[in-house]
Amino acid sequence: MITVMIVDDHPIIRAGLKAILNPYSDLDIVAEASTGEQAQELALEHEPDVILMDLNLGEGISGMDTIRAILMKAGRDKPGILVLTSMETEVNILDAMEVGALGYLLKDAHPDTLAQAIRAASDGQAYLDQAVTRTLVAHASRPSAQNLTLREREIIQLVAAGHSNSDIASIAFIEEATVKAHLTRVFNKLDANSRTAAVAKARVLGIIQ
Repeated sequence: MITVMIVDDHPIIRAGLKAILNPYSDLDIVAEASTGEQAQELALEHEPDVILMDLNLGEGISGMDTIRAILMKAGRDKPGILVLTSMETEVNILDAMEVGALGYLLKDAHPDTLAQAIRAASDGQAYLDQAVTRTLVAHASRPSAQNLTLREREIIQLVAAGHSNSDIASIAFIEEATVKAHLTRVFNKLDANSRTAAVAKARVLGIIQ
């Protein structure tokens, strides 16, 4: 059973999501929050496997800041956070990944797509729906992104597999400082500011599988 918390400032949206997810027997809605502050409290109390997070929470702290705060307070067992919003801009998508969201979906996503994304997030896997992927492709499809060297492709593939810099250094038989230098070039070529964003863009562009 995958436990889920819904964070959205609109009661009708929360009620609709509960109704949509109810038929999926492996998903259990354990909490719902209308503000970022309430979301932080309930996340600590219920420790959900996955959190569905809107970015626009009205008054109070934003969804983006809420994601950051929840992950900072969660300790070792961090929830998988999926952004579920109507905001489709590339800046919001990339910012969400920067602060630690595992996935990004639009509110018009099919229920089966949402359920699939929740299952992926519960396993620590990233998930982007097709509309979000198209937005990222438009943003990231530039010549420099495709010009990764074989070594740089190897490095970002290892990052995608969850390896740390020290792990990569051992696997690739290079110094950890060299790994950092390669990653700096990868970030520049992909116009990314974090490992998560770089991996997401590399996947979108077909650089890694």
